[in-house]
Amino acid sequence: MADVLAEHARLTAVGGLDLDPAPQQVPGSPLMFSLRDPDGNHLWVVFASA
Repeated sequence: MADVLAEHARLTAVGGLDLDPAPQQVPGSPLMFSLRDPDGNHLWVVFASA
């Protein structure tokens, strides 16, 4: 969980990126967030424990 929070904070600090305002967690899934590229594609950042 700390990894996804740290990565979100790092990307937020970079600035100029279209990313979710905060990571989200749906029941039964790992913590995640998405960002969008200039073409509108969604890229999901997910950290799952092994």
